[in-house]
Amino acid sequence: AASPRAAEMLATEVFNVARAKSKRESSAEEDRRTNLHAELRGFEDGTLESHLQEMRAVAKRTAANRSSMLRDVERGVPTEVAAINGAVVREARKLGVSVPYNELVA
Repeated sequence: AASPRAAEMLATEVFNVARAKSKRESSAEEDRRTNLHAELRGFEDGTLESHLQEMRAVAKRTAANRSSMLRDVERGVPTEVAAINGAVVREARKLGVSVPYNELVA
């Protein structure tokens, strides 16, 4: 399992990519063009710390859950980590944003 600090670093990088994407595409029509931007729109409504606080709260509420990724690892089947973090890395490269933690796990 990822440490809380590692999870926060990954989340911080996603936040930074979302902010860069938002700044780059300012018109409403461009905002609607990609699903990724639509999914990341929520990052505009608050600060990084507020998003990290919410992430910590969700982690506490769901600490006893067994995630689908954990079950995949236990069964020896591929997880979606490469797809999820790979999407962050690809978008970051387009925007010129550094995401070393996401690159490491992708």
